Amino acid sequence: MDKGSVLFDVEVPIFCALNSIFRLHLPSKFRSMQFLHPELLYALFALSIPVIIHLFLFKRFKKVYFTNFSLLKELQIQSRKSAKLRHLLVLLVRILAMAALILAFAEPYLLHRKRNLQAHASTVVNVFVDNSFSMQSRSEEGSLLDEARKKAREIALSYPISQSFRLLTNQSNTFAKPAVNREIFLSQLEQLNTEPSTLYLDRLSSMLDQESDEGSDVFVISDFQKSQARLHEWSSDSLHHFFLIPLKGVVQSNLFVDSLWIEAPFLQQGFAFEIQFNIQNYGPQEWVDVPVNLEVNGVKKAVLTTSLSPFEKKKCTFNFLPDQSGKFMASVHIQDYPISYDDDFFFSFEVQASYSILCISSKTSASEVATYLKSDSTFKPTFIDESQIDFSSFSQYKTLVVNGLSEFSSGFAASVVDFVNQGGNLIVVPSKQSNLKSYNSLLQSLGLPSFQSLDTGQFRLSRIEQQSDEFQSIFTEEVKQNTDFPSSQSRFLMSGNQSSNRVLWSDEAGNPLLVKSIKAIGTSYLFSFDLIETNSNFSHHSLFAPLLFNLFTHTNQFEYSYFVLGQKNSYKHAIPAGCEKMTPSLLMVNDSLSLIPEFRQIQSNWVFSFQQNPQVAGYYSLQCSDSILDILAFNFNRDESFLDYHSEDQILENLKDKLKENLVILDAQHKDLSKQLELDRKGQPLWKLFVLLGFSLLIIELLLLRFRK
Repeated sequence: MDKGSVLFDVEVPIFCALNSIFRLHLPSKFRSMQFLHPELLYALFALSIPVIIHLFLFKRFKKVYFTNFSLLKELQIQSRKSAKLRHLLVLLVRILAMAALILAFAEPYLLHRKRNLQAHASTVVNVFVDNSFSMQSRSEEGSLLDEARKKAREIALSYPISQSFRLLTNQSNTFAKPAVNREIFLSQLEQLNTEPSTLYLDRLSSMLDQESDEGSDVFVISDFQKSQARLHEWSSDSLHHFFLIPLKGVVQSNLFVDSLWIEAPFLQQGFAFEIQFNIQNYGPQEWVDVPVNLEVNGVKKAVLTTSLSPFEKKKCTFNFLPDQSGKFMASVHIQDYPISYDDDFFFSFEVQASYSILCISSKTSASEVATYLKSDSTFKPTFIDESQIDFSSFSQYKTLVVNGLSEFSSGFAASVVDFVNQGGNLIVVPSKQSNLKSYNSLLQSLGLPSFQSLDTGQFRLSRIEQQSDEFQSIFTEEVKQNTDFPSSQSRFLMSGNQSSNRVLWSDEAGNPLLVKSIKAIGTSYLFSFDLIETNSNFSHHSLFAPLLFNLFTHTNQFEYSYFVLGQKNSYKHAIPAGCEKMTPSLLMVNDSLSLIPEFRQIQSNWVFSFQQNPQVAGYYSLQCSDSILDILAFNFNRDESFLDYHSEDQILENLKDKLKENLVILDAQHKDLSKQLELDRKGQPLWKLFVLLGFSLLIIELLLLRFRK
């Protein structure tokens, strides 16, 4: 019979004294006494029988007549008061002895007052085992995960064999799984491995409340890493009783790469570029001559060594020269122990053989743009006249330059808008003879400001947005007012500047000269003046070549080198022809893992969200049917790389006012946790104490009767 099935709670201050007398060494948390068989306590009413006998059956004295006073010498002198007191003592000791024996048969035990011992045998015992990457840390018994498995096993063994358990982990789907018996639970423990965490500990209570409206015992075995525990976020309203078991690892350092970037505007075959990354040493250990490897497509391409002081963060650089074009899968690799999940930092990049540009011009447009494109080997330009436009060929180019056209047909305008929506880069240079109605129809579709009228006069092109991507690489120092800027004889006034626009260049009066607009995943640039030599000296200025280079190559900025798992990543990709009604998928490279990511279709683009999937770091090919559209790299979140943990005092300080009586912190260093839990759950048995007390009182009674005379 389970002790929790029948409860009878009695406050027993007298047992505190008994505890001191008999030196039971009971923990201070045991403050209330309960009985396994409380029905036997009705026998205490039988204690009234000797009291009744004592009150109503008085001893009658017999008269004896005598004349010889010498007989009094044979009588023992007795005091009536002392006899009465001795009689009362015998009565009291006898009652106490009987009471002690009755209480012993009722099997009393002391229990934690904070526990609500309503028949938990009928509910599920939830055991949360932290299997996040930080549990790879070492302890005296192996890894922290090994120690957590051991503690969970001891918890299960402290309950009756009929008890049901649910194994909870950092994966939220485990909260919806059904409870299992002890044998299956122990088997699940053996199969548990470290995985990326998708759950903060403060969500435990709310997620348990979603699954059940009944209270239960919840054991939380964790290292209570600060980035995951979030103690200040714990709910103060919970039906559950939390037993926290903080594990302590050996103090150590962790070495990891926390970020990486490529600053080149675009990557071209045969041209070297820099891969920069931050490597961090989080811990008191000093690292000397640590090898760091760069692998590209599975082949080691470069090695460097670096040294780091305790808690130092250092920037390092690899130089890489691509000898071919295409999409590359790369990683920066270091090796430390035991935290190894963050040893690889994955990223991907694309190298172009050349940059394809389509330039559409009129017979009167500026030839300076074509001259520049022909002189730079970076570009592979195609020049066509406005009368020879093939709308279907736009998708073959990265950038489309519309130079000096007077007007646009409806078909041309629709194709240009579709090109930008597909991720293309558009540059519009007006002509002084531009048809404003035709232009404004296209500009409004692209989210660009409209042209009002042509304003003539001498204008100095003097104000630039120096922090923009287009100008930042051109000027290494702050631009001064006396800087020699180009000028123009005319320009169009603009109106309707929208929030999606950004003015990159303006004249002295603040009128826009170059405006940028981002629509969908494409970018549009609009000049307000004609670049022809007779209108502006811009084509002869030192600013001309670097600015055009940045404008032409901007769409290939390095935006998606990698994603972080579990974060709100957003990624857009133009829907290829023939895939409009198909579902894209992610296929892990060199693995059979395949999944369908969360996505939405907005106009002619897929917009992906990778917060839920994938969950494993590495390379994934984005596919439509069997066609590979892109190669994406994913990395584990580096939050767990910072080895900061809450102490028991910090846990108690943060949670004592929130969980109040529903919180117990157990000592993970206890050699046998199952006995500790069994004592806490079943209580301290006292029947032996009461048997000893009862027999002791009977002996006292015999001694009182023996020396009565």
